[in-house]
Amino acid sequence: MDPGTAIGVVSLAFQLLGGCIKGIVILSEARNAGKVSSSLLCLLGIQELRLTEWAKRAGLLGPQGVLDRRLNAVVVESVLFQLSNILGDVEKLSRRYNLRLIEVRPEDAGKREGDDHARVLGVAISNETRRDILWRSKQIQDRNTLPKRLWFVAFDRDKFKEMVAEVRIYVQELWSLLDPLTQDDMLHQQRLVLSRVIRLTEKIDDVRALSEALGSKTIPAGDDNGPMPLANIVAVKAAILGIESSSKAVKSPDEDKIVENVQPLREISQNQLLDFAPLNAPGDVGLATFEGQKCFVEHKAISSESRWKLLKRVQHLAQVLHVPKDSRFRSLHCIGLSIEDDASRVAFVFQLPALTAQHTMSLKDILSGAKGPKAPSVSARMDLSIQIAQSIRYFHTVGWMHKNLRSENVRFFAEDASRFLEGGESILADPVLTGFLFARLDAPGEVTDKPSVEPARDIYRHPGALDGAAARYQPFMDLYSLGTVLMEIAEWRPLSTLVKQVIDVKRVAIAPLTQLAEVKTWLSAAACGEKDVVKVDFRMGKKYARAVRMCLGVDHLDGDMVTTNLGAEAQKDQTAQVLDEVIKELRGCII
Repeated sequence: MDPGTAIGVVSLAFQLLGGCIKGIVILSEARNAGKVSSSLLCLLGIQELRLTEWAKRAGLLGPQGVLDRRLNAVVVESVLFQLSNILGDVEKLSRRYNLRLIEVRPEDAGKREGDDHARVLGVAISNETRRDILWRSKQIQDRNTLPKRLWFVAFDRDKFKEMVAEVRIYVQELWSLLDPLTQDDMLHQQRLVLSRVIRLTEKIDDVRALSEALGSKTIPAGDDNGPMPLANIVAVKAAILGIESSSKAVKSPDEDKIVENVQPLREISQNQLLDFAPLNAPGDVGLATFEGQKCFVEHKAISSESRWKLLKRVQHLAQVLHVPKDSRFRSLHCIGLSIEDDASRVAFVFQLPALTAQHTMSLKDILSGAKGPKAPSVSARMDLSIQIAQSIRYFHTVGWMHKNLRSENVRFFAEDASRFLEGGESILADPVLTGFLFARLDAPGEVTDKPSVEPARDIYRHPGALDGAAARYQPFMDLYSLGTVLMEIAEWRPLSTLVKQVIDVKRVAIAPLTQLAEVKTWLSAAACGEKDVVKVDFRMGKKYARAVRMCLGVDHLDGDMVTTNLGAEAQKDQTAQVLDEVIKELRGCII
């Protein structure tokens, strides 16, 4: 093939791609579709995301716009032509799918809801990317503008859904031309982008549209043994937003509908909790009996300062923990809240994972050697690390921070206490995160409720999260706590024994902030291999060690420890990206 022909092939492929994107832009930006069309437009937006991700991997979005030579140009052209044939002709859209578009505003436009709807997936694909593709493919004359917005005068939901399904088939054909590893990476990237969309979407209508789109059969289903389906995550966020809106003086019908779908939380009196058996020394966590069934109970003291504000937050938190969730959230279902008469203390009452699972131990108990596996395999420890990291990621995606992550709050439940005595590592396969007593919504207006000074627990906390520190709690502080737990799992020892050179928590009842802050410095150095008592690289491998360092906000370059920018100035997106990368590193460990 001569160079001129090669240029022509590339030019045709990019031109066809531009036609497809132009058609999607016209449909997704058109007015007068109505609010009920939002989920369908989300479906189309997801296909636009998949198409642009493919074009990036195929080389078309590179500086030269050259198709990867390993791809069959004829097949690529053929598929893109079929796509552009569906999307690129307004007349064909009208005839085949009953989607009539005109340039002038129709007379009945003002009677429809959603005349000027916001593009829910605008976070996923920027208009700048769209304009760049359209301008380079000569679909627009001005690089700073998009095609003129049109108006729907007919919108057939069933036909639109049929069109999106056809578009998905052709986009999937393009994906199938790439090698399996690249496709896996694209799926991972698509999931990250859509997770970001979920995290940043705050309007009830938009979240509902996302929920319907991600729950559609036109979206690949999740693997039961893999990451949670995004539809399950966005459904939890929708319920949480519904709870948050319940205190508004005026709510939309959609908000009322979501709130109605959440069952009311039980109000439990203190005398209804019988036979409380504490599971730790402070006695704030234990098992009790409620209405004839064993339950897990966590007590939280509420200081007199801002008591009623904090009490409102506690009630809100209980409602969030009460929302039905996929088991991969790794949290217990809160069935009720018990408030003492003077509101100085509350008790969160949780249903056990199974009615027969009436025995429990914390990861800290197991690490201390009391019971449980003494030397679990690297595989078991790796799986445990991934599940804990994913749980934190899911809560961050729906907008909540844990604020209290440590090995004491990672628990395991069993039907028979002998399972802990036998020491089998299978008990580690089903961890549950507890200790959400300080959790809160990740929003500027939320009251920051800091825990009391307890060195044995403070060693897991970022210096900015300690009592007395001026900083507000931020998502990256959860990431730091995750790093401390990952280090414990690697060494299979409690953190208190690892940092004994800095602080002996068994001998110190109160420690100054400066001494507690030194724990972070010491752990950072240990993660970089500068402390003989900690050998994460040796025990778990380089990828795992890098995941720990990313959590702690450090890196190891050319033999030197380098502090990364994951600090007080870290943005939410940056923390989410780091956590995604941590999970990717952990999953990438080959054992």
